[in-house]
Amino acid sequence: MPLPERPSLRSHDASVKTILVVEDDRITRKLLCSIIEDETPHRVVPASDGAQALNVVRTIQPDLLVLDYLLPDMNGVELYRQLCQMKHTSAVPTIFLTVVRGEFPDLPDPRTWVIRKPFQLEDFLAMLTHALESL
Repeated sequence: MPLPERPSLRSHDASVKTILVVEDDRITRKLLCSIIEDETPHRVVPASDGAQALNVVRTIQPDLLVLDYLLPDMNGVELYRQLCQMKHTSAVPTIFLTVVRGEFPDLPDPRTWVIRKPFQLEDFLAMLTHALESL
């Protein structure tokens, strides 16, 4: 007779956060998810575009958003603004990923950060940790 499954520590530990990663490039999305899962105790939920992200947040409560700025259906700032209008995602810290050089759209929320691609792994993980500590 098989032993009953033990509950996953990751799914019940309050220190484990849920991070929604929205990135349209499949390879970059998989890489980001792998980095977060390998280097942190946190759970990652991937989405490939804004519409999928909006659908996903109907079923999960993310603790952090990692949004690509250049998405195919809406840019990351448009997605962010829609998420800010939803009660359960209105105060979620957000990291924007962008290849765009120059000025990034003004986001007055102090819980938003921008990191430019390509970035150093250590810089991304430090920003992720800082954003989660802002909760």
